Order: sequence, then structure tokens, then C-alpha cells
Amino acid sequence: MSFWRVIGWRERCWGLARRWVLGSVVASGVAWGQTAPPGGRAALDSGGTNVFQVSTVPLVVRDETTSGLVRFRVGFATEEAAAAGGLFDAAAVRLTRFPGDSGGLVGVFDAVGTLWRPTNDGGLELGAGQVTVKTVSPAGWLDASPFVGLSLRVAYEVEVRLWPMAAPCPFDLQLELFSNVDARRSLAIVDRVRRGEPFTGVRVLSSSSPLGPFVVDPDVTGTGTRRRKPAEESRRFYRVISDVAMTLDIGLGSAGERRVGYRFETGPVVLLSAPGTNTTFVEVTAQHDAKRREFRLPVRAEDRLFRIGSAVPASVVEDRVEGAVRVIEYEFRPRRLRLQSSPYLCGPYADEEAWVLDRRRQVFEVARVPGARFFQLEAGEDRVSAPRIGAVERLGDNGWELRWEDR
Repeated sequence: MSFWRVIGWRERCWGLARRWVLGSVVASGVAWGQTAPPGGRAALDSGGTNVFQVSTVPLVVRDETTSGLVRFRVGFATEEAAAAGGLFDAAAVRLTRFPGDSGGLVGVFDAVGTLWRPTNDGGLELGAGQVTVKTVSPAGWLDASPFVGLSLRVAYEVEVRLWPMAAPCPFDLQLELFSNVDARRSLAIVDRVRRGEPFTGVRVLSSSSPLGPFVVDPDVTGTGTRRRKPAEESRRFYRVISDVAMTLDIGLGSAGERRVGYRFETGPVVLLSAPGTNTTFVEVTAQHDAKRREFRLPVRAEDRLFRIGSAVPASVVEDRVEGAVRVIEYEFRPRRLRLQSSPYLCGPYADEEAWVLDRRRQVFEVARVPGARFFQLEAGEDRVSAPRIGAVERLGDNGWELRWEDR
């Protein structure tokens, strides 16, 4: 009997694993595998004492415009035979966004068979048009060590189209293996894991950081083994961290500086007044200019102290008299307000260091700086050998020239 056909998949696996650990299979445990090394491959073996194992292949965003396609080959092999009763070893492949995420369950495999796009309680559902499967021969792949002696072997080439809004965001491909910890072994493997549309030739990746992430650079031109990239300002995406809701307005100032304006979702804002420190503040009628963040009201003898009533903490910054009119200016002062930026839409984001905050105008100002670039090369599926960068030269203020050669 199949594990996932009886109780579902990972959502209930931890409970079963804990019962086994505390019950009859005292020697068993639960193990999380390490992130797979570069090369887009992961493999798991039920031959140990672990009830549940996981191995993760990071899906690196190489092209932010066409990275919505995930391609891989998956294989499953087992000594178990489909028969009534029993609880079989089972494997699963899923797309995840962060550790512990239920993500999108692509398929599950055991001695009974394969099920694509199974029900995924608490996770994302993959539509029929998102998953394309081609059954391939396991010969030459699943017939060598350590697969020798495993009688049931299946292999597939799989393409998964991500949800449109998720295409530029980080995902991992996660291989999972449940073991019934009997003497019969099962193995699961994924390889040839790629993210992005198929391409041929050589393409240039670049990043503003030596640590990446590296993405396909759309501004690189050239033929043969030479490529050129024009000089540019480093691209940045911004967000403001605060304890209150807000919207952003990002643009350039007159001197070329970046301006990150923000606007709080404050709800009603009212002016409160009291004749003394030990008296009650009450709302007073005043003309409110929300854009300038000021109140205007006639000068009155009973008005001595003012406060601002708002869902967002605010402070009076100026109290002046203009003829017969009293003007009260204020600023919003949330408990937490900081600017973060990233060269990529989905992050990672870090605090900006060099910025000027104008609370009256509700604007962060950040100087424009030319961006350094770091490069990588990626070989298309038509190439036998991977290329390597021969030299990168700066062409004055015009950009860079990159030369590459085959290994």
C-alpha cells in the first residue's frame, strides 16, 4: 500500500515519523539533506535508518524575463513490488520558496506507480497546463551502481511552468524520500536541473556583487568570442521597513539623486488642543492640509498646547502665528523607519547606508553611483565544453569588453 495514497505526503509524514521513533522502530530518525552541490543534481537512498530525507537543488534565476520554466530529469527505483498491504517507500518532487514551505507538489513515486500534481494540502496547486512529462528509458542511467538489483525503475523528463507572478523569484527543487525502514532499498534522483528557456551558444551573466546573484545581461552585444557592455548606473530596487502601512513613490531628483518618497496610510488625522499640561486634550476644528502636513485655525486664548491624533505616531514640529491664523505643522514619526535596497526585485535586501531622510517631505534621498559589474559565462545545451573568461577590460567611460575562450 502506498504511503501517499494512505495518509497524504509530507504534511502528515512528520507525525508518522515521530510515532515510529518513539515506537517499534527506535533506531530510526528524521534527516534533512544538505543543499545539493552545483550541477543541478540530488539523490536519496532509503538504505539507512532515516524515515524521511530531503535534498534541495537551488533554482538560480539566470534570466529575469524568461526564468519561469523549470526543467529536470527524475528517476525512482525500488526493490519493492506492488502488492496488497504494507507501506511502501515513496519519493516526491516539489518546488519550494523557503525551508519548510509546502510549495508546489510536482509528483510522487512508489511501487504502485507515479502520480503527477497530487493534492497538496496547505501548499500551492499546479495546474494541468503547468506540468509537461515525457517518460524516458532508465537504461544507461538507472541500471548502474547503486541501482543494480532494484527491479522497478522509472524515469521522466519534466518541465514545470511557474506561476506568472513567481517567475522572477527564488525557488528550490526539493527531492523527498520516505522510507518504511525495511530491508528493501529504494532510490530517488533528480538531475539536469535547469531554470529558464533552452538556449544555444554562450551567454553572458552579470551582477553588481561578486557574490551574485548573476542574471543574463540584456545589454551585452557582440559576436564570436568578444562581447561588449555599455557603462551603466547600478540598478536598484527599494523598500521601506516600518511598523505602519505605507506606499512608495520612487524617482529621480533634480540633481540626479534617487528619491524614495513614502506615504503613510494614516486614516483620519485630527488636531487636539488643551489649555495646560494637566488638562484634557480635545479635538478642535481646524483647516487641514494633508499634503503639507499642517493645520490652520484662528488664534484663540484657550489654545496652549497641541497634539496630533492619528493612527500613525506624529509630532508637532512647528507652532507659529501668521496674523490672525495659527499654523501647526507636524511630522509622522513611526517607531521603525529604514530604507533597504537590492539590485534584484526579489532580493536579498540590505539596509542602505548613505541616505538622507527628509521627514517633512517624507523622502529618502540616495546619491547615484556608477555600478561595478561582475561577469559569468553560461554554456548552452549544444556545447560540449564550458567556456571560460579570458579577460575583462574597461573601455574608459564607455563600458567593458569581455573575451572568452573554450576550455
